[in-house]
Amino acid sequence: MIQAIKPLKAVWYKRLVRELPYLDGEKCHSILNWLLSCESDSPLASPELDILNQRLAYRYRILHQRYLFVDSHQAYRQLISRLGSVLLSINSVQTWITKQSQSRQETLRLIQKLIHELLDNDSNLQNKLSRIPQYTTDAHLSKALVLATIEEYCMYPIHGQPLLLHLLRQYLKCQLQAQTNQAA
Repeated sequence: MIQAIKPLKAVWYKRLVRELPYLDGEKCHSILNWLLSCESDSPLASPELDILNQRLAYRYRILHQRYLFVDSHQAYRQLISRLGSVLLSINSVQTWITKQSQSRQETLRLIQKLIHELLDNDSNLQNKLSRIPQYTTDAHLSKALVLATIEEYCMYPIHGQPLLLHLLRQYLKCQLQAQTNQAA
């Protein structure tokens, strides 16, 4: 880790110990290493450190609020529900669901399918997830880090909209094209 990040790392470790007193130091270090895994080893200027601190806060908020202290089945349901809520808040998705007469359950199943396709086919996400065992051997913490990583990845903004929305559009285009080819 580069010198400029060391003070930030110390501040974050103190924050984790203070906010998560029921976790041992090893788990706090595991979370810290995962938080910092989003950063490259290139030198950072002061404004970039501020941006990095904001990214760490965002990642930590996802992990802490939704996945860290719930069982893995409930955490998975929360991931699907969270991503579903984000998609359903977008007008074009609401319109599509209405036109297709899709229920919320069908939409959530579609989100699960999109996530599985991401897990199977997206090498960037696979790389991020493959590093998690380097941070912890604790099964519960590992699952929480996986789910937080997936949420963060799906919410990554592309042209001001979450990556998951772009995946949904791509999926729907493929479905429409397949239907058109079958009809021909």
